[in-house]
Amino acid sequence: GMGCPLCANNVDKQLLSVPGVTGVKVDMATGEASLTLDGSGRTTRQMLADAIDRSGFSLRDVRIP
Repeated sequence: GMGCPLCANNVDKQLLSVPGVTGVKVDMATGEASLTLDGSGRTTRQMLADAIDRSGFSLRDVRIP
């Protein structure tokens, strides 16, 4: 669980370091992060998983609306 603002901030920081990610909104209650991408197609699921892993959490799912 993501129970503190510092954890959410770390996830935010790691995801923003991924090429193509321009915005991140982390919901601590659900543990979900919503991303805004620049549309360049440079961002991969593996890049996101690696960023989440660096933050100390695990990526469970990627949903594209």
